Amino acid sequence: MSTSENQAELGKVLAALESAIGNFRDGGPMTTNEGTQLRSVIADGKIDEICANVVPAFSSTMNAASSDGGALQDLGGNASDICHRMLQEKPTLWFGIDDSGYLRMIAVEARLSVLGFGRMKATMRFDITSMNKPVRIAKPNGARLLASQAELQRQIAADAAR
Repeated sequence: MSTSENQAELGKVLAALESAIGNFRDGGPMTTNEGTQLRSVIADGKIDEICANVVPAFSSTMNAASSDGGALQDLGGNASDICHRMLQEKPTLWFGIDDSGYLRMIAVEARLSVLGFGRMKATMRFDITSMNKPVRIAKPNGARLLASQAELQRQIAADAAR
């Protein structure tokens, strides 16, 4: 996909997100992996709008970026239905804005119910970096690499049993 196509796809996701969030408030300062200082704005997500508009737009973007081999295609059903089954409560979103006013980070925290995994809290963070420059992804402190999806399922089951 070209740079302009990537930007257009991201624009669709952000346009869908605009009507799916509310209750904006200031958050604490944040830093990108590259060291850029950000001010943050926190918002609450609206489940129906997120599932009906944002998730399908994001799924479409990811499927196009991966030559229609996106992960959401393998979950069964359409992206909106999957979202409604998985999302347990309103998610919280953080938007990181740099000193020039540019959106540089989006983070989402959500409580999910995932068939075979049980209930879990998931945090996803997307740093928005310059186009056509290498991206360095640093493993978060305390994170550990699991060998397989089966190992992840065992870990979730063990944590749920505690």
